[in-house]
Amino acid sequence: FVAAANGDDTLNLEIAGALAIAMPTVKFHVTNILAKLHADNRTEAVLVALRNHQTPKIREAVRAALGDPAERVRLEALRFCVAYRDLEVVRELESRLQAPTLGQASVAEVRALCIAIARINGVNSLSVLVDLADGARPPRHPELPRLALHGLRAMNTEAGRAAMGRVALVVPALAAEVHTLLREVR
Repeated sequence: FVAAANGDDTLNLEIAGALAIAMPTVKFHVTNILAKLHADNRTEAVLVALRNHQTPKIREAVRAALGDPAERVRLEALRFCVAYRDLEVVRELESRLQAPTLGQASVAEVRALCIAIARINGVNSLSVLVDLADGARPPRHPELPRLALHGLRAMNTEAGRAAMGRVALVVPALAAEVHTLLREVR
């Protein structure tokens, strides 16, 4: 199942042969597994299964999935990184927020990157998120300053809330967003 993430019929044939069942039966079961896991493809299904049941070499699988072409797979991989507090991936996530290609990412993915950095690295990510929110670093995505605030809120610390207040003073255009997010925290 894991090896056939590209969706070809090679693994389906192997499964059919090993279990002595017909190809349509294999496809039926694979389709049901994908549906039960709410996954669009095998790679995403594997990530969901791994998150639900920790297995060996999970970090390598998750890190590889961060580069997957499918956004849903990358978002699932980010959830994993947060769940396992994978500090080794923080620098890569910070780099993605500064990459020239960030402008092509969806708002949901950029928000997820900011929140993942905050949840994994805690107050250690404060300066990075503040720089992204207050414009100290040129934004690579039009919504990045606003979405970085979501990362600060995700810290759920007094330092994160104070940083949001400072950003509102420096960037008045974000004051309403800061006010809304701080109200949600309470």
